[in-house]
Amino acid sequence: MRRLPFALLILVAAALAAVILVASRATAPGSTLSPAAGASPPVLAHARGVRVVRRFRAAGGLRGYVLQVGAARSIAFGLDHGRYLLLGRLLDTSGHDLTKRYAARYLLAGGVWHALAKATWIVRGPRHPRAVVYAFVDPNCSYCHVFWTEAHALYARGLQVRYLLVAVIRPSSVNKAAWVFAGKNRLARLRFQEQEYGRLGSPRVAHPDAAELAALKRNTRIMIALGLNGTPGFVYRVHGRGPVRFLDGLPALQDLAPLFLPLSG
Repeated sequence: MRRLPFALLILVAAALAAVILVASRATAPGSTLSPAAGASPPVLAHARGVRVVRRFRAAGGLRGYVLQVGAARSIAFGLDHGRYLLLGRLLDTSGHDLTKRYAARYLLAGGVWHALAKATWIVRGPRHPRAVVYAFVDPNCSYCHVFWTEAHALYARGLQVRYLLVAVIRPSSVNKAAWVFAGKNRLARLRFQEQEYGRLGSPRVAHPDAAELAALKRNTRIMIALGLNGTPGFVYRVHGRGPVRFLDGLPALQDLAPLFLPLSG
């Protein structure tokens, strides 16, 4: 799995240290607090450029915050009436990442599946699928390339993959992804680029236009909001129809089918 550069993560983290918490018990995504709850916790009293846009009740008696730094938003948790602030993954006793669930509920308008459906993606697989998976990929990601070349068995079993190009690994990722977006047949361009993966002179755009850059930024913003910190990153429904789940990195392909596809058939 290729992880995001620190410089990109820090925009979302707002220079706050990431901390992993373990909740004492599983809790459903929290409810939003009263409209007056947008006030900043005391710990942010002297933090410049950071503001609270929403508060919500989180697991384990924590108070959740949606923080905004410029155009980027992230989830944080307050302790001791806001005197301490934690930014990172909140896990329950079953290992579920509650931070990602809160992000799906509070950072993306209309919910995660709705936001992904409106994003800029390139589809591969059957037209009438048994299940759909969204995959965040970078043109310079070797593990993304492995998934691209070895996923044929999943397509044959009815899985449709919607590829969301992001540019998070190297500066050339922007130019390579923009080349794909610039074509009328984006799937054909993505297929050609994958065939040329690792070769010198891989096709790219020298000066991406505003529309291509906007699509890349939008996809990257969604990826970060969902808490996916590397490529490939997958968003799927359990067995094709259950609750939305997230997966960082690329496990063995034989382990993906039981997650992504319905149990029967």
